[in-house]
Amino acid sequence: MLLTGCATQANTAYQSVTVSTLETVNQDQTLCSLKNEEGEWKSTINTPISIHRDGNPMTVNCENNVAKGTTTVEPKFNGEYLAMDIILVDLCLVSCIVDGSNNAFYEYPSIINVPMLKK
Repeated sequence: MLLTGCATQANTAYQSVTVSTLETVNQDQTLCSLKNEEGEWKSTINTPISIHRDGNPMTVNCENNVAKGTTTVEPKFNGEYLAMDIILVDLCLVSCIVDGSNNAFYEYPSIINVPMLKK
């Protein structure tokens, strides 16, 4: 446990998110791109995808043949993991470096809603 932090053990560097839209036309043909500073991932709506956590905003672009939409999602900082690293692990000497380097302190919403507009 001393070689990793609480956030890394509980969250890992990756998390699962699902992109959703209110668009009901051509849902099965809607493709989405999720991008943050850690990488870019492609997905279809209502399908869970594993992305790399990041402390920076993530941009989500979705498009089908009749509509498209974009949204930006801010990550939430989970301060309780920082407190556990300080109090329970090693006063944040190694654990905070590990958790910080893989962004395990941060979490995006598990469901990301993208508003779609007709082209």
